[in-house]
Amino acid sequence: MAVIESIRETEPVPARSRVLSWGVGLGVALITIGLGLVVLLSVPNLWGALLLLLGVGALVTVGVSMVRHKEHERLALTHAHAGLDSEYTALQADYSTLESAYLALQQSYAALERRIDERTAERDQSTTQLQQLLDESRSQAAQLTALNEVSVALNATLDRDEVLACILRQLERVVTFDSASVQLLEVDELQVIAARGMSAEVYDLRIALSENELARRVVESPTPIVLDDVRSVDFVLRATPIRGWIGAALRVGERTVGILTVDSYQVGSYTPEDARLVANFAGQAALALHNAHLYAAAERRAAETGLLLEMTRTVGSTLHLPEVLLRAAAAIGEALHADDVSILLLDELGERLIPQAGAMGDTSYLRARWPGPTLLANEPTLAKVIKQGCARVVHAVSPLMPYQTLLALPLSIKDQVLGVVLVATPDGDAPFGPQQLVLAEGLATSAAIAIEQAGLYDQARRAAQMEERSRLARELHDSVTQTLFSMTLTAEAARAQIERNPVRAATQIDRLKAAAHQSLGEMRELLLQLRPTPLQEFGLVRALRDHIATLESHSLEIIFEIEGDERLGQQHAAGLYRVSQEALSNVLRHAGATSVVVTLTFQPTLVSLRVCDNGRGFDPATLERGGRQLGLTSMAERAAELGGEFLMDSRVGQGTTLTVAINL
Repeated sequence: MAVIESIRETEPVPARSRVLSWGVGLGVALITIGLGLVVLLSVPNLWGALLLLLGVGALVTVGVSMVRHKEHERLALTHAHAGLDSEYTALQADYSTLESAYLALQQSYAALERRIDERTAERDQSTTQLQQLLDESRSQAAQLTALNEVSVALNATLDRDEVLACILRQLERVVTFDSASVQLLEVDELQVIAARGMSAEVYDLRIALSENELARRVVESPTPIVLDDVRSVDFVLRATPIRGWIGAALRVGERTVGILTVDSYQVGSYTPEDARLVANFAGQAALALHNAHLYAAAERRAAETGLLLEMTRTVGSTLHLPEVLLRAAAAIGEALHADDVSILLLDELGERLIPQAGAMGDTSYLRARWPGPTLLANEPTLAKVIKQGCARVVHAVSPLMPYQTLLALPLSIKDQVLGVVLVATPDGDAPFGPQQLVLAEGLATSAAIAIEQAGLYDQARRAAQMEERSRLARELHDSVTQTLFSMTLTAEAARAQIERNPVRAATQIDRLKAAAHQSLGEMRELLLQLRPTPLQEFGLVRALRDHIATLESHSLEIIFEIEGDERLGQQHAAGLYRVSQEALSNVLRHAGATSVVVTLTFQPTLVSLRVCDNGRGFDPATLERGGRQLGLTSMAERAAELGGEFLMDSRVGQGTTLTVAINL
């Protein structure tokens, strides 16, 4: 192609122009020859010959041009042929090269196709693996979501049934089943406490491990048991519609507390992965049962503590022994859900049991059984309870009583037994378990403490009465009796002088009148001590003011000062009132004072009474036993009973100051 192009480029005139010029030249030559012939034939002359020669010359010129052109074309074709030969040779070489390249390209294409096929296979494998990973991730995400929901339920509530229902509901999201259950192990029996896909009747079932081999294996197995078809197991009933089955033990530490079962109506429904998931949920269920158990135990202990506190508060709200006994019997009966309660106390010699209180129901069979004092020797069971100091459950107490069992509780403080509490219930199966016994013993101990306190209070009350009587006897002896004796002597002296010396008799009568007024004031003071009505009705300040007013007949100035607002209980007020009475009485009888200041100070956590006189004073180290010393001792004891402090400061010739401070 390059040679032909080069020939075309060497042509001086384009082919179309050359043919046109040849045509024109031939036409002109032929016309000229024709004209010359015409001229010669018509008029033979020189012009005709000239035209003929010109036409022949033109024709020859055109012919020569054409011959030259043909030669030129021949040479060009020869040259072109040689170029074509070389180009053909080059083309053959290029063809060989192209053919080699084509073969190499085919090989590369085949290798590329193989590579693409390999890449496609790898991609398909990777896609399959990614899909599997995605499915596993989704499955694990579902598992984690389910477990998280269970964890949230465990953290949100301690209600066992609610948590177990959540566990079964979340388990169904990751393991397909037709029914599932959580069974609690108690002793050697399993009881369904949560179920999904089952009827309500399953909650009433009790499955003995000794009668169910499959359940026993699950309880003992450290790993879940998977059955493709439960009918293939010899010890499973063939009538059950269940085929596929998983059972996993619920363990807390080394202790098995129950099992989790998953059932399917299809054979071969479960894989080891399903068993692993069931085991995970079994662990959550075990934790839920453990938490519920701890919560129930904590609630039970809180309830028992509440019962003990209520028992202490109830029986401690009074110190009257009969009322304490009645309240203790009622509290014990309510706490133990008893039908009848009776309390028997030992007499002072410890030989007889004396019925004291019974408080349950309309008719007390226990009081009918022990209507009066009974010798301890005639009650061997109760004697053993008192001797050993521990509770005992007594069966078949009496054919006349409707109770199958009776709980006997000792009322003991340290090593001393005060009596027994008898608790009766009609439930003959298991009315008093270990927990009930512990609670009952605690209640009995609280009752014993209250009874002991009531007894001590009664003793203290009697002792206080005797002490008060002795004090009043001393007061009457030291004051009123002495004054009356003095009045008797004065009256006798006046009678002896009335005729001989009327003036002196009148003086004696004036003394008698003054002594009578003094006796009247002392009697008023003693009566006020016996019945301090203003204290109960109006409080300590009013009672002290009224008491001070009764002492106005004496030649003594009493200044009463109050600091702060009165905030006192009856016990503190009564104690301070008695101390102030004793202090003012001592001032009147022994101090020889003309002025005394009584200061009552109220603070948020402290109350104090201060009595300061300007009397003769005394030396506490040389104080002899007598009325004054007994009065000081009485005031110190009263202050100690109130949890306070008694201070005395006295110097000869400088008066005496008594202070009582009580922390509120």
